[in-house]
Amino acid sequence: MKPQKKKVINNKPGGFVKKINVRILALIVIFEKLKSNTMKKLFYISIMLLAFTACKNNPENEAVEEVVESQQVPDKHTSQISLDWQGVYKGILPCADCEGIATEVKLNDDHTYVIKRLYLGKDDSYFEETGTFQWTKDGGSIVLAENVQYSPTLFKVGENYLLHLNQDGEKIEGELAEKYVLRKE
Repeated sequence: MKPQKKKVINNKPGGFVKKINVRILALIVIFEKLKSNTMKKLFYISIMLLAFTACKNNPENEAVEEVVESQQVPDKHTSQISLDWQGVYKGILPCADCEGIATEVKLNDDHTYVIKRLYLGKDDSYFEETGTFQWTKDGGSIVLAENVQYSPTLFKVGENYLLHLNQDGEKIEGELAEKYVLRKE
């Protein structure tokens, strides 16, 4: 079994500063021993190059860069934050056994809603539900907490529209996909 190598970072207070001070003193001694001005200028240039490359290749700097790159900054431009989502949305959603479902959704600032549905070609009375809604984790969709037997109603919130989603929270596909939109009044 091979011994594992461990990276040890000196975290003693002032340890890094002491190393720098010793190196600076050594450079000053070397500088004082140089005779000509040309030699001193070359010495300055070489020290400057050495300082820039030493900072660039410092493993501690690379570790900090890796940590910064690995942290993902969440997108702050969600529908919940960026859009004026409160209001009334209307449209006619597809229906399997009727001409369509005239749907009106009112979203309030306090996260309550009113949804009215009229099944066209069947009964002339509206079905009305009220309740609260919640935003999905990504802040792009809402879930209406209706008293339904099947699954909750989900909408993607866009600029002046609600897009009705399937029960898995995905966009409905197919030839009727474009009809699952409610427009804001």
